[in-house]
Amino acid sequence: MLHLSWVLNASFKAEDVGCVSELVHMQIEWWQSTHSSLFLTWLSSAPRLLVGYEMLNIMKVKNECVNSVLPILTRYKLTKEAGDLLCISFTSLTEYLWLLRAACECLTPFGSRAVLYLAAAVSDFYIPSNEMPIHKMQSEAGPPTIYLKLVPKMLEPLVNIWVPNAYVVSFKLETDDELLIDKAHAALNKYKHKMVIGNVLQTRKQRVVLVMPNTTNEIQLSSEEMEAGLEIESKIVADIAERHNLFMKGASYNS
Repeated sequence: MLHLSWVLNASFKAEDVGCVSELVHMQIEWWQSTHSSLFLTWLSSAPRLLVGYEMLNIMKVKNECVNSVLPILTRYKLTKEAGDLLCISFTSLTEYLWLLRAACECLTPFGSRAVLYLAAAVSDFYIPSNEMPIHKMQSEAGPPTIYLKLVPKMLEPLVNIWVPNAYVVSFKLETDDELLIDKAHAALNKYKHKMVIGNVLQTRKQRVVLVMPNTTNEIQLSSEEMEAGLEIESKIVADIAERHNLFMKGASYNS
């Protein structure tokens, strides 16, 4: 189960957040009713989980993990109760792409105040629904030959049509550090968004590079910070929030 979610910048007014939530819920309310909740919601509401043929009524956290999970769960519940986080579930690529478009169209009226932090790990390849088998595949036919298609690139319509005035951030994951910066710049040149967060698979939890059209900024965690449990996302979000505030001021000066 994957989840599409975004956090609105503090510059949004409370009524703006409510408006966005209402608009999105109007478009996808029927979708929400058929999907399960976040893992953290499971912890707080203790649902019935199917494991094999046995129904369990509670989900337990190991004693040695309580001190790590409890602060996260507490912050999550407070954020949800404050109405600052809207979680939208999806289970397939098609659902994700349509929900992404719906979310973008709901955020369009907010102009430069909207931030899109596109960190969902969507596959590069997929099988179109019209090419999926309708019936059970028969083993008598031998091993299947599967042809994958490229997932449609959505950044171009997102940046140019759906939310042309938003601050759009995408990610670029590589396994070869030497390719990272060039591929991030190539994405910026092609799609014309504001930032690519580049990371290498082997070091993604300790180091990232924020790549912008005219500058780069490397963010790293020290060994002391890692031992203290600090996650690199906290530094990334702080940096983006600061740059977004500058971006909004520039937009207001130019309007």
